[in-house]
Amino acid sequence: MQNAAFRQEVLQHLTALRARWPDGNLHLLYVPGTEDPLQLLAGHARVQAIARDLLQVDADEAFLPHVITLDCRKVAAYLLETDPALDDPLLEASIALAAEGIIGNDGRAHAVCGWLASPDDASTIARRLGQAAHRFDSGARRTVRVRWHDPRVLSHLWPELPALQRTALLGAQLAWVAVGAMSRVTVFDAEASKTVATARMATPSDTTQWTRLRHVGMVNRLLELWRERLHEAGQTLPEDAIDVLHRHAAQASAQGLDGRDAQTYVLLAVKLKAGFEQDPHWRDAIHAATDAPGTLEDHANALPAAFWERYAAACV
Repeated sequence: MQNAAFRQEVLQHLTALRARWPDGNLHLLYVPGTEDPLQLLAGHARVQAIARDLLQVDADEAFLPHVITLDCRKVAAYLLETDPALDDPLLEASIALAAEGIIGNDGRAHAVCGWLASPDDASTIARRLGQAAHRFDSGARRTVRVRWHDPRVLSHLWPELPALQRTALLGAQLAWVAVGAMSRVTVFDAEASKTVATARMATPSDTTQWTRLRHVGMVNRLLELWRERLHEAGQTLPEDAIDVLHRHAAQASAQGLDGRDAQTYVLLAVKLKAGFEQDPHWRDAIHAATDAPGTLEDHANALPAAFWERYAAACV
């Protein structure tokens, strides 16, 4: 996707959302980090709120989500033509930076977590994000911090996220335009009814959700490796790429694999046809990786040629 096409897609979504809530707000969701690519930590005149970490009161604000209300009248009133939010130069700057993450693979682009359209003010949104940040993982029996503000995390969970959790995170009237884990523009829209508008984040989350949360980091890394591999072959990621990787990641965990062996399992699995998991040669390789010296890669390299011929997929 070219910069102009990306910009147009984002603006189309935001314009439609402004029409939905004409008296609402448009916010930038931003995590400055050490580089602060949009140079906002030094101060600006816009209204903003920070999603405080309720369990780490001394957390560095540079690494917390900032909800910044876009309004050109606060910084350059002469730029106002049609809409104070859409005419804010920070909107264009943030879109350009986000585009670099897709087009130029610029890691600084991850500071832009998206744009929030809602009647809610910045403080209300930041408070929800802060309250949702920590969840109790019943499997690990500990409280963990969940990066709900990061669209590269949320996009793994959103399709099956219960309505109560969607509402607790976004409220009843909020839509979030962002670049998801697939490096595409996506919209998280609670579409919540008034009956669940005041719901709290459901805890504990179900086993499937926690399994996904534990694998998000690895799956995102493998997603990029898979994307590069397919790009070299003139192909693109399948629409269900995230689900495919999570399914294989869960299989790897169930087999007792972790770290490098788990990643090897997933990268091999996406190249194989269904049924490979039950092949005795494959099962022997898994058992060797968990019980004997050497890595799964070592043992997979020793699999007979017949195995690869039988299960090699047409596309990788």
